[in-house]
Amino acid sequence: MRFKMNRFENEVAVVTGGGSVIGAAIAIRLAEERVNGAIIELEAGRGQETVDAIGSAGWQSEVFARDVGGHEAIRQSFS
Repeated sequence: MRFKMNRFENEVAVVTGGGSVIGAAIAIRLAEERVNGAIIELEAGRGQETVDAIGSAGWQSEVFARDVGGHEAIRQSFS
C-alpha cells in the first residue's frame, strides 16, 4: 500500500506518552508527515528527548507536563 506523504502537513497532533518508545515513534512518524506535535508526559523531561529528536530533524514539537489519566484531567489540559 502506498501512502501520500505530507497528507497531514500543518496539522497539529497530540501524543500522550510521547516519551515512551512507542509514543516517541508515533510522534516522530507524525513529524515526518509535517505535523506539528504536542507531546504530553507526566514529567516534561521524558518528553523532551522526543522533542529534541524531532527538532534536530528540522521539525517542530513541544512538550507539556500533564496528567491525563482521567476525563477531568484531559478536559483541563485542553481548556
